[in-house]
Amino acid sequence: GAVIGIAGAQPLGTTGDLEIGWILARDAWGKGYAAEAGRAAMEHVLETLGRSRVVAIIDLGNASSQRVAAGLGMLHDRVYTGVELGHRLPEIVVDLYYRDRGCSGSECRRCTARTIQEPPAASGALATDVHDQCGLGCPHVWQ
Repeated sequence: GAVIGIAGAQPLGTTGDLEIGWILARDAWGKGYAAEAGRAAMEHVLETLGRSRVVAIIDLGNASSQRVAAGLGMLHDRVYTGVELGHRLPEIVVDLYYRDRGCSGSECRRCTARTIQEPPAASGALATDVHDQCGLGCPHVWQ
């Protein structure tokens, strides 16, 4: 098989966070590879490395990667500059998405409370459950 892209995790500037990312050849776009690679990288950071948080920085206007991040249960924080992130490219301006190590499916890992919420009307919509026991907001994407 041919190489169609790369994905993985690396330190994000001077933030102390690990950033996940993916770059795919144009002819591999729209086939689910970014989501598959992003999920593997995210699980590596959160589960294998045991980190409490994972982030992704995405070029402004890159709607496809923003949808991938949302599909991974990541939430948009805000727009950052490279200077704010201590990035090697201080001139960049990016959207930062994050996911805390909290929920998996319908159960919170920190408080073991079951999440009980009706899915939003739109398929693929992102909802945040706030648990009574721990106060965590946990992202879920409804199919």
